[in-house]
Amino acid sequence: MENGYTPCDEYPDVPTTFQFFDGQENKTWTPQNSEGKYTGAMMTLRQAMARSVNSITANMMKMMGPEKVANTAKKLGINSPLEAVPALCLGSSDVSIYELVNAYGTFVNNGTWTEPIFITRIEDKYGNVLQEFVPQTKEAMNEESAYLMVHMLKGGTEEKDGTALGLYRYKIFGGNEIGGKTGTTSNYSDGWFVAITHNLVAGAWVGGDDRSIHFRTYALGQGSKLALPIVGKFFEKVYADTTTGIRKGYFNRPEGFNVELNCQRYKLNGKNAVPDSTGVQQYKKPEKVNFDDL
Repeated sequence: MENGYTPCDEYPDVPTTFQFFDGQENKTWTPQNSEGKYTGAMMTLRQAMARSVNSITANMMKMMGPEKVANTAKKLGINSPLEAVPALCLGSSDVSIYELVNAYGTFVNNGTWTEPIFITRIEDKYGNVLQEFVPQTKEAMNEESAYLMVHMLKGGTEEKDGTALGLYRYKIFGGNEIGGKTGTTSNYSDGWFVAITHNLVAGAWVGGDDRSIHFRTYALGQGSKLALPIVGKFFEKVYADTTTGIRKGYFNRPEGFNVELNCQRYKLNGKNAVPDSTGVQQYKKPEKVNFDDL
């Protein structure tokens, strides 16, 4: 997004091959999609991200370069070592759920990275404030790019075949915008899911300390089956508890934002056409969601 791409840019679901030297000989690597096939269909970046299409993710990595991807991740709050190799596009380096939630929070905070803290203030028994703690912040990306990423993540709950459609099992929509992204590692050893709202970001990881512990099939071990329900139930309980002060709502569109997000109009008018409406859109459940397939 920071390099001028938009959620409506289209790319084909075809193999992307990387060439590399392993120290002894030249080799190639072609990432596979989770279902082991390529459709050849043109997809927008938002559709591809919503469906976790590895081939298009790999294509973006080839255009951007691993170093730029690793640097951006670190700006967003990823502190674990990231090996700047093509496989980074599919999550080849280990990171914690703590870091992931922090990074996704940067998108919601208009591109401002905010240091996670556990204690905001200390009071004595009389309510006198003894000390307050203010988190460190820094600008990680511009507001427009951050909002475009929020729109990309919303695709998981809005696009056909989005991997986050399982959230509709829970009573968390209705006046609430939610985005989300699943993750599944090789051999189905880890299942991930991170969800964002206008004022709350939550994530879950399911896995074992030993990578030999894993599920047998993708159908059982994918992030949408393992981790998504944890986040869905968490949000459901948060919204049901009025004492939390956390309410449903909509993401804020940056002032002066003028990137066309309606992909049909984008094709006709170009990426910088001023949208017809600058207000928020009501959430609408995608038609014909088959929960048995999620």
